[in-house]
Amino acid sequence: MKFLDIAVAVLIGASAITGILVWSPLQGDAASAEFAARTRLRDSLLEIVQGRGIPWLIQTPTAEVCAALADMSNSSVSYSAILGSYSCPASPPADSVSETIILRLLPMAVTLEAWSDVQA
Repeated sequence: MKFLDIAVAVLIGASAITGILVWSPLQGDAASAEFAARTRLRDSLLEIVQGRGIPWLIQTPTAEVCAALADMSNSSVSYSAILGSYSCPASPPADSVSETIILRLLPMAVTLEAWSDVQA
């Protein structure tokens, strides 16, 4: 009987420790910070589309669009685009937080990317 009591106590303790590790608030905080960073990046992309306008994306030569996006980039956020089959030279590093919007416009699809190396 004493062995059964010890086994149950060990199982309860192991379950409690597992629960603490699985439901750690640090994981939730990291996910919230990444979500907030992605939201800021998406908002900045939408500001570019709204501020410059869709005709700018379609009618401006691709090299000029890429240059303008590079000029808009700063130490906290970088921008790039894929305009039809042409891709701007910059692309997000693998470990960065990034966001992409795709606009299916005639005569081409436009993909705008924003990324940040700074973790929120």
